[in-house]
Amino acid sequence: MNLKNLIEERIEDESTKELWREIYDAYESGGEELIKTLLTQKAKEISEEFEKLLKQLEEKF
Repeated sequence: MNLKNLIEERIEDESTKELWREIYDAYESGGEELIKTLLTQKAKEISEEFEKLLKQLEEKF
């Protein structure tokens, strides 16, 4: 069994498994630089979602 599968087996949350697959595939495709790009993109998506939710809360109050 390869590293990807060994780690994936231990992850219980499906969204975390998907993130692990994306990270692993990025490494296989482009090494560390592609992982950095992927994680930067994910961080941006999280920040945008946070800002959206924060704006919704502010509008309610």
